[in-house]
Amino acid sequence: ASVMRFDIPKSVAIANGWQTTACITHFGTEWRTSRLSLRYFAIDGSATTIRDPLIDEASFAYMHGVKCRTTGTIWEDVPIQNFRGAGLWLDNSFDCTYNRTSVFASGRMLDGYDYNNPAHVANEAACEYSPVYIMSSRGATGGGDTDACNYLSFYGGSYELNNCTPILRVEGGIQLQWFNL
Repeated sequence: ASVMRFDIPKSVAIANGWQTTACITHFGTEWRTSRLSLRYFAIDGSATTIRDPLIDEASFAYMHGVKCRTTGTIWEDVPIQNFRGAGLWLDNSFDCTYNRTSVFASGRMLDGYDYNNPAHVANEAACEYSPVYIMSSRGATGGGDTDACNYLSFYGGSYELNNCTPILRVEGGIQLQWFNL
């Protein structure tokens, strides 16, 4: 097993324009099948240190954990944790299986909200990025329909200790299944 730990404070992310970037980003420049398979691999933002005491916070990388478009892949035993952004962001992913893929302590609220205030954490209007985000940026696909993530199966795993509501946001998906989560 391997662990990839990230040190990306908010001040560094903002200075570099990384607010919508992920630590692991897998997107092709064209719309075609592409694969990202992960097995026995932890993705962790807890190495983050304070560089600017006015805006940084320790132990939460200010980026998304994994942002990808993947097709026909299997992930096994992949914990993603401690990101001020989506822990897992899937965009137009198809025919994938996620075995024990977990997202912990992730999600981003809008500026002005407090991650330690239960009322703010529970407020859906405060959430900028959900811990698990499934969507489609592809848009219309010739027939006038909107394309979406499809045939994704999640077995086991956990989504817990996350920092905003809703924990799971689906904006473009069909035939998505969760078992024993």
